[in-house]
Amino acid sequence: MKRVLLDLNHPTFQADWFGLPPTEASRVMDALRKIGKLTWNQLYADRGIRWEMIKSKSAPDGHRRYSLRIGQKMRAIGFRDG
Repeated sequence: MKRVLLDLNHPTFQADWFGLPPTEASRVMDALRKIGKLTWNQLYADRGIRWEMIKSKSAPDGHRRYSLRIGQKMRAIGFRDG
């Protein structure tokens, strides 16, 4: 199974990322490093990340959106391509 690849070039992500205090930015980076080491099956099963489908919204291109925990107080929205 393939590992999860992250695309962190989205302007909204970058604006939020650069606006975080250093301690929060470090926690987010730790979570992203962890996610990048996982396979998709491991990501789905990880109880700390809590990958959950957002049923009320889909991306403009039709992809389903998902919520995942990237910090104690933060969740991210993403989608799986492919």
